Amino acid sequence: MVITPWKGYLSYIFFIHFLFIYLLGGGFYSYLVDVYFDVIQFCNEFLKYIIGFLVYIAGGLLVVGVLSVIILLTDGGTGGLFTFGALMFGALAALLFYHISLISKKALKLFAR
Repeated sequence: MVITPWKGYLSYIFFIHFLFIYLLGGGFYSYLVDVYFDVIQFCNEFLKYIIGFLVYIAGGLLVVGVLSVIILLTDGGTGGLFTFGALMFGALAALLFYHISLISKKALKLFAR
């Protein structure tokens, strides 16, 4: 097996493009969920949290799935991207973003007083 210096460079380029598309898709999805959740009235804050938790998990899986399809269509292969780890990365990143969003909303309410 021959290792070329281009292999590391190309994976770095791929990571930069992947991260940009992932953040763009995730940010757009989060915006849509937040607008939708502002319209719906929940009878319980815990119920709103649980539904948000599940919706953000689904969004993380959706964004990773869309990226996988884009990579499949452009490169002809996914390079092992349909693994459980990639899907877990999407779900965990979405949950991290959801909790950061919740904390920032509470902080804004606290400092707005």
